[in-house]
Amino acid sequence: MLITKVFEATSSTVVNFLEQPDLAGIRMQDNYLNFADFHALNVALGVTTATQASIGLSYQYAPQRSDSLGIGGVRRRGTGASLDFDLELEDWAFRFRNNGAMLTAWNIERYSYDWTWGNATETPFKIASCDPGAAMEQVNFSLVLTSPTFSALGSNGINLALNVSDPAETRVGVRTTAHALLDSSFIYHTISCTQFPAINFQARPKTIVFGECLEAAGNIMVCQEMTIQPNNSGRNEERDAAMRYLQDTLGARKTRDCMCGDVQLWTLPDNIELTANGAGTRSAIPSTRNKPGLRSADANYPLNTGNSITQPTTPSIDASQGSTDPNRTLIAIIDSGTDPDHPLLAQHIRANARETQNDDTDNDGNCLIDDILGFNFLDNNNVPYDDINHGTIVGSIAAGLSTPALSAADSSVALLPVKFTNRFGQGSTFEAACGIYYAVDYHRNRSTGVRDEDSVRVINASWGYRGEFSHVLNDAIAYAGRRCGVLFVCAAGNDAQDMDNDDMGNYPAHFSLPNILVVAATDGAANLASYSNYGRLSAHIAAPGTFTNVAIPQEGLSPNTTALPQSGTSFATPYVSRAAAILFNEYPAASAEAVKQALMATATPLASADSSRLASGGVVNLNAALTYLDSMSALGFCTNFIGVEELDEAEQQASSHILFPNPARENLQIVFTESYTEATILLFDAKGSEISRQQARGETHINVSLANLPQGLYLLQVRTSGQTHTHKIVKID
Repeated sequence: MLITKVFEATSSTVVNFLEQPDLAGIRMQDNYLNFADFHALNVALGVTTATQASIGLSYQYAPQRSDSLGIGGVRRRGTGASLDFDLELEDWAFRFRNNGAMLTAWNIERYSYDWTWGNATETPFKIASCDPGAAMEQVNFSLVLTSPTFSALGSNGINLALNVSDPAETRVGVRTTAHALLDSSFIYHTISCTQFPAINFQARPKTIVFGECLEAAGNIMVCQEMTIQPNNSGRNEERDAAMRYLQDTLGARKTRDCMCGDVQLWTLPDNIELTANGAGTRSAIPSTRNKPGLRSADANYPLNTGNSITQPTTPSIDASQGSTDPNRTLIAIIDSGTDPDHPLLAQHIRANARETQNDDTDNDGNCLIDDILGFNFLDNNNVPYDDINHGTIVGSIAAGLSTPALSAADSSVALLPVKFTNRFGQGSTFEAACGIYYAVDYHRNRSTGVRDEDSVRVINASWGYRGEFSHVLNDAIAYAGRRCGVLFVCAAGNDAQDMDNDDMGNYPAHFSLPNILVVAATDGAANLASYSNYGRLSAHIAAPGTFTNVAIPQEGLSPNTTALPQSGTSFATPYVSRAAAILFNEYPAASAEAVKQALMATATPLASADSSRLASGGVVNLNAALTYLDSMSALGFCTNFIGVEELDEAEQQASSHILFPNPARENLQIVFTESYTEATILLFDAKGSEISRQQARGETHINVSLANLPQGLYLLQVRTSGQTHTHKIVKID
């Protein structure tokens, strides 16, 4: 700090901060002042709070509108989306005031915050306050709902939330829930400090605009957010340059991350450009995506479970709950949470034996604290409770507690609850990707890929979105399939039978990854349900979609199940996940693709022309799949799957040849793009039995005949000079 003149404060001294040219060394931020500058001035003058009061020292500063803190502008919000207003000071009070040594040395007072709301017809009024509590990290909140507008919203119209997951980045936000009455209203906050009673700082107002943010194809995305994956295997200076671009050029800030920083959520600033249906977000993504220090930069898409039943519950977590039996095959239920207090479900939920409960320590080294019974990536805590029913219903079907139940007597399945949606059934691709990475690395060595007995083998994803390709979500599912370990079972969607997933970007069903199994729903007559999406290539198998008895959050109370009829591909999906988990339990050496193929190859054909709308043509048949695996000669087979950590090397190696078309009908062409001496081309069926073998000696084009083969999944191997590449081939009629 460059102080060239020391002031001798005397009784009733008044320092007008704007009239002291010698104080140029006091930190300024974007030409406005904040309380940190006045604290710095006190430190420079050697004045504590007590001394300041005894000598009558006070500061005068009358900020103009241009001196207001933060960024104003417009905050657009989508239909049904909640909205957080965070304090936008990078060095906001919690960081400063939680420095105990500074508080003790200088008796620094803590700050108070008031939020004010208004619109064109109502006088602005205070809606919430945040004041210091008695203890260092204690905060007192108060909420005011006296406005006619907020009275119309009801008790759920607004709530105040404190994020204490990281004391250095703590933010208080006013979260408004979905309502059109908030359209064209505005909100701002003021900051005060008893140490400087003559000074208040006001944030620039933000106007709320009610309407969706749309990406280039017209699909809904989360307003003003991007998901980022740093390239941790690249050069540090490139990664640092990408971060500087986000912060300095775009004005973005990192608001959340997961998996030890491997996946990050960034918020773009509010300005005029970003109000036009997300135009700023659309323009920011391409310019960010090409930075060499990043693996990906995507829009953050909203994901919806499609269930409208709300059953708020706040369970208590008992240390004795859950099962640590490693002999049960683990299904990760990535959803709205799964009630850990349910008397029937509790025994099926996996308890993390590698974490010590309530010791506030990351015992298993996954950068998450006390994840005893799964994790909540929505609220960033270790309580994945279910506040909408959906995840508990899904979990009860996966556990065999529903009606109908698949092999209800089989107790070989355990559940890992992962919460990523709110009480409206809404989450995003960011939270979903975090949940997938967490599930994949649950008791698996990240460096070697070796899985413990109680690692996740199946991920259940009863949700989806329609939009552009999401690299972060695709990479997470690809990571799950690395070394062919985890089968990702997801819903085809409920857009009705006129929706062909082959022709529309309905993700994650539309990702072309070999460890994905997409589930459609049937009605009681073994036909595709009227609401179910389909796809000859991108919808693989069907399962019952209507259930008459399911488990819902009970908070430890009876009844244990509820006669609550449920229908949808969301509920057909865990039926198939349960079948896959039972197969893994019986054949633990089987790869994800082997289990997928066993289920598809043995599906019971649908009783109608609907069979031509699915890759397998039929409905899951567990007993037939068990028999199929029993006769499979290559339980561990898998394609040359490109995992996230192997991407660069695999891309370079794969450039030696290309295949087309795939899917194919009569013939498959292999075109060599690099010179070679000799190659062997082998074709296998899904059981690993060799069908044909060809030799090639320098030819650039090789034809592989598929004419006499039935439709289905095949594996093609190309062996050249010590390298072997295996490809999945789909034969269609």
